[in-house]
Amino acid sequence: MIDFSGAAYSLLTRPLVAIFEVVIAAVQKLGEPGVAAVVVAALLVVATLLATLYLALEAGDRQ
Repeated sequence: MIDFSGAAYSLLTRPLVAIFEVVIAAVQKLGEPGVAAVVVAALLVVATLLATLYLALEAGDRQ
C-alpha cells in the first residue's frame, strides 16, 4: 500500500494543485465556459497520467 501522507505524495500533489489554480484563474478571466471545460478536462487527463506514472514507479520500487 502507498502511504498517501508521505513526502512523496506531497511533492506530487502540491505542484498539481498550484497548476490547477493558475490555469483555472486564467480561464475564468477568459470568460468562456467551453474553453474552461476543455482546459480542466485536459488538466484532469494530465493529472491522471502523472498519478499513474507515480504509482507505477512506487510499485517498481517495492519489488
